Amino acid sequence: MLEQSPGNFGNARVPYDWYQNSTHVIITVRIANLKENDVKVTIINDALDVMCQLLDGRQFRMHFNLHRTVVVPDSNWAVDTSKLVINLRKSDRKRWHSLETYPDKSGQQTKPKSFVGIVNLRDAKNELNSLLSAAEFESIENNNMAITITQSRNNTSSESISLDYNWYQTDNYINLVIHVPNIKLPDNRNFLFYEDDINIILTDNALNWICNFPSGVTNVNFKLFREINSGESRYEISPCRTKIEIKLRKLDEKYWPSFVISDGEENGESQLVLKENDTSEVIAQEITPDEDGNIPEQIIETVPVSEIPFEQPEEDLPATTIDKTTSSNETERQYYHARNTSFPNLYQIKWIHNCQPSLSTPFRPEKREQNFFTKTEILEIYKSKFKATYNGGEVDTQGVFANNELDMSEIDIFGFDYDYTLACYKESLHYLIYNLGRDVLINKYQYPRELENFDYIPDFAIRGLHYDVENGYLMKIDTFHQIQMGSVYRGLTPVPDEEIQRVYKGSYVPRHYIRSRDEDNIRMKQLNDLFSVPEMCLLSNTTEFFIQNSIPFYPEILYHDVTSAIGSIHPVIHKKLDEKTIGQYLEKNEMLSIFLKHLKDNGKKMFVITNSPFQFVDNGMKHMIGDDWQSFFDIVVVQARKPKFFTQQSRPFRKYNVGSDRMAWTRVSKLEKGEIYMEGTVFELLKMTGWHGSQVIYFGDQIFSDLADITLNFGWRTGAIIAELEKEVETLNSSEFREAVSALQALQQLVDEGQENNLDKSVLNQLIQQRDALRLTSNKFNIESAIIWALLR
Repeated sequence: MLEQSPGNFGNARVPYDWYQNSTHVIITVRIANLKENDVKVTIINDALDVMCQLLDGRQFRMHFNLHRTVVVPDSNWAVDTSKLVINLRKSDRKRWHSLETYPDKSGQQTKPKSFVGIVNLRDAKNELNSLLSAAEFESIENNNMAITITQSRNNTSSESISLDYNWYQTDNYINLVIHVPNIKLPDNRNFLFYEDDINIILTDNALNWICNFPSGVTNVNFKLFREINSGESRYEISPCRTKIEIKLRKLDEKYWPSFVISDGEENGESQLVLKENDTSEVIAQEITPDEDGNIPEQIIETVPVSEIPFEQPEEDLPATTIDKTTSSNETERQYYHARNTSFPNLYQIKWIHNCQPSLSTPFRPEKREQNFFTKTEILEIYKSKFKATYNGGEVDTQGVFANNELDMSEIDIFGFDYDYTLACYKESLHYLIYNLGRDVLINKYQYPRELENFDYIPDFAIRGLHYDVENGYLMKIDTFHQIQMGSVYRGLTPVPDEEIQRVYKGSYVPRHYIRSRDEDNIRMKQLNDLFSVPEMCLLSNTTEFFIQNSIPFYPEILYHDVTSAIGSIHPVIHKKLDEKTIGQYLEKNEMLSIFLKHLKDNGKKMFVITNSPFQFVDNGMKHMIGDDWQSFFDIVVVQARKPKFFTQQSRPFRKYNVGSDRMAWTRVSKLEKGEIYMEGTVFELLKMTGWHGSQVIYFGDQIFSDLADITLNFGWRTGAIIAELEKEVETLNSSEFREAVSALQALQQLVDEGQENNLDKSVLNQLIQQRDALRLTSNKFNIESAIIWALLR
């Protein structure tokens, strides 16, 4: 990712990417909500100018002095909602080493603003070439003995790119495996390989691999040891997109002693051989000149060749260690040498990592696919994956999580439920509901008075759990209808996993157990409204009491009694929370009135649809907003009978008279601001208001009864208010959980790639055992923190 500072953005920076193919250079400028009429792109043969006018009135300009000339008539540009794409037609098919030129001291635009790190495969000599001229650049690039890695201007001068590859062979194929570099993207994700970023050019005796990295284009050239069948060669990206495997089809089954040729020799003598499980890593790093154009001197520690022994010409020697360089992050390197080799008098090693070349007579391993990782590599990969995952930023407990992109400026109508959406209740309300429901069980349904000894347990359950009315199990079921083992309770006692497997013949729950047109026949009752949490606690406490006292009972009868008891106290709750007591049970959100006023001042329409009665809503709204709360809302509907309000085709609205506490008998032909309405349907609402499609967003707390149907049937945008996620996010942010998940993901990636690449079975089994043990640890967090993702199904 490159950036430019535009004129009127102050210190802001505009991100852009670029890559190339054989005919075009493609530049992508990423700015949301661009309109084609607000963009002006001027292309001349050696320069590019971009001007944009944004929606908020700001302007910016980007100017590029291009590295090479382009064909203006064949170049073009286009705009979509999130980016500007500019296609520049090259005047020739030569590869661009950078997007722009860089002036030298004389002001001549002759030097690309990039540099090249080169590794010569013949003698392993490394040369650091600072800001070369274009001619010098091409003369070095055209040397087929070189691997070149180029990096265009980067916004982080100290950032580097590393290329890690190794190879093995079978009877029919030469397999080159290239690892993804450890590069962080601006959103803190790791860079991964995608097809659009990869270009592989094959001839019968050469391979050219081009990749578009965030900081520029990398080009790696290999002159192959033998000719191949390029037509039957192919490449594939691993499922986790962390490596590319290029499969080169051999012309015959001859063994290749080397992957590339060196010094023009075809007989395999004095060839560089990348041995089994060894990797070669080449690093190119941007060098930033000072104000005078001078390149900072690089301190490179060198080792004379005289210190390297030359013995035993027919076989490899034990490793000779070359001292570390001055760079603190360098590691010791091991090299194998034999007679008849040519090395430079002074060997510079700063830019070569972990390379173990053999320059002896050809090394001939057995004909078999090699294990892809050594144990050292496994440890290093694990560490890097763990660190990449663990170092991710914490999740905001008050954040907004979007499943789809949504431009709020395009929303004209805002709708709200009342309970748990506009109104947030205190824990004291759950105690009140539980106590009143327990009293009804004892006094009306003649349950034992000893139940009074069982009090409400605030942290026992949250909304969204399912209750099996046949077996009396309270459990968590995920979006795939799988019972979450360890989350099942009978009363206050956990149910063993073995019992669940036996009762349900596995962990899967059929759809008809959970959802049905006939709600009365559903076996798994989901509890997710205002009264659900104390209801689940009352169910579990009563079940526990019966079990402890060996009292026989049928779970379905208990369920209906508890549900009826809780349902019967609704009117009591609504009356008890009057203007004098409402503050004991309802939070006073001072930001709510500010939010509603902001919407109103910006011309937005608002409405409320709730199942609660008017007096209950009125007392709560006056407590939170004030006596004039109705002035914010264009339509108010109470006792709406959701979810039937969203599914029933025909039921008329009725006007509610606040003074007399009665409904009118006259027909409602239009919905007016300042009036209170009851019942009705969403079909009648749409017919009278003309509110359709994505101009409407509705906020509620119940996924199925509030949100799912209106999204699918009417195209409304929806928002789910789920307060329980705050505790979930706190768990996700805890160091214990992050460590467990990071370790699990790192191990899982090792297992995946080890299975793909024939890792030694004993090592692979150890990884699998560690992974499975960590899975149990992660599940423990899920259960102990009562994470009920079923709410989000």
